[in-house]
Amino acid sequence: MKGEVREFKKDMLSVAYTLLTLLIIRNYPRPIYGYKIIQLVNALSNGKIVFKEGTLYPILKKLRKLKLLDSFWGLAENGPPRRYYTITELGERCLKELLSMWDDMVYTINMVREKAERGEFT
Repeated sequence: MKGEVREFKKDMLSVAYTLLTLLIIRNYPRPIYGYKIIQLVNALSNGKIVFKEGTLYPILKKLRKLKLLDSFWGLAENGPPRRYYTITELGERCLKELLSMWDDMVYTINMVREKAERGEFT
């Protein structure tokens, strides 16, 4: 049972991490590389969400395969070449739809919690 719960949590986080990744790539002012995404998530969440390479790169690969992201290799100021990512038109449309679904879900979850806390849940 313990392993099943761990898998369930992993599945839930995967959805959130995917949305977060798409949002960052869409809103960053220029093409962005993977490690920069990791740094931004860690900074923007004040360390509450710790993205690791083993989490991010499979998401990026899946999003490229689904044609939600484009990527290209570019030179880094320091070090080896990096793969840079941009969101595609399809990715933009998909993200808009997913965020709407996410907002509806968060709203409903919060309503249930608030009503339950006030003893209004019947």
